Amino acid sequence: ENSKLILKGKVNELDNLPTNLANLLNENELFDFNKYGVQNENSLYHSVLHILDENYCFKTIDEQNNTVNEIKRNLVVELSENNLYKLFKFSKLKIKYEDVVKELNSNINNIISIIVLEKYLNKNILIYDII
Repeated sequence: ENSKLILKGKVNELDNLPTNLANLLNENELFDFNKYGVQNENSLYHSVLHILDENYCFKTIDEQNNTVNEIKRNLVVELSENNLYKLFKFSKLKIKYEDVVKELNSNINNIISIIVLEKYLNKNILIYDII
């Protein structure tokens, strides 16, 4: 049997999930999610990559950090060269181009990082802090 570090989500197995959120997740049978978390710089990127890339967890810490930094650099380039800022309609969300670039160039993972990753990967990201 192949064991994984990522837990495929079942609502009744999540720690201290608020009742209204658990009910919402249980009602939508098509909703597929993973529970994963890490505590370090760029934890959002690391968590997402652990879920999406089956080989990510086998990389060294340096390789993982390099992968995250490469993705962030590519996102900055694509924001302008491929006009992702306009395509993702960040101005309608009242997110300034400079703020997106600033956050991508830092180790900060705020709402802008979440929105950028959701739109770029075309995936919904739900963050639930159990700490």
